[in-house]
Amino acid sequence: MFLGAAGIAVFFVTALLMRSARRTAVESQEEEEGDGEDGWTRDYVLSVILSGLRGIPFRCTNLLMPVYLVMSYGYTPVWAGSLTTLMLGTGLVAEVMSGPLSDRLGRRTPFIVLSPLLMAPCLLLLNSSLGPLPLALVLMGIGFFYYFGVPPYQAYQTEIAPKQSKGLAFGVLFSIGAIPGSLSPIVFGWIGDMYGLQASVLFLVSVSLLATVVALLLREKPASKKTTLHVGEASVEPL
Repeated sequence: MFLGAAGIAVFFVTALLMRSARRTAVESQEEEEGDGEDGWTRDYVLSVILSGLRGIPFRCTNLLMPVYLVMSYGYTPVWAGSLTTLMLGTGLVAEVMSGPLSDRLGRRTPFIVLSPLLMAPCLLLLNSSLGPLPLALVLMGIGFFYYFGVPPYQAYQTEIAPKQSKGLAFGVLFSIGAIPGSLSPIVFGWIGDMYGLQASVLFLVSVSLLATVVALLLREKPASKKTTLHVGEASVEPL
């Protein structure tokens, strides 16, 4: 009953946010084709590292959360899968919120920093004995705060990628950055076998905090210049 109501609420909130984003967009920005850095920078290297660190809790929570809930809380596979779906659905709401908000504020790094920082305590709460409702809220927090940083982070990656090598830059980001996340379920399971599942959760918390430290080292890029400003039906274009 609770999961059904929560799923319906997530759907309607997402629909309303998407409609509002389309209706209230008054200013539009057109990025130049040459947008990006002149070469390989420190921020790009940090982004590759951050992609790997963010991928670890992402892969583990998505792939292993149903198993974790069955083993730690004794839920049936259907109930554990439903809670995982709720977690991921809440992330959709976060993405719809953070993307337009990041564009409106012209800032990326605060969202990138807050995402792993706020997800860490939610992960830590998994080691507590939670009832069905608190557990559902914690899982919603995990999904929300992880995906809250995804749109701003992807936008930031386009701003720091080398102008003449964006294809290669994104290939490196999505391949090398994905390696730690691909191996993390093995590490999560090995830690669980050796020291218990609570230690596995602490591993995810530690990685999230480390990702926060790396995100703090990223430098905010200057806001893109607006090329066209729409006010009602009129538009003003700079010379």
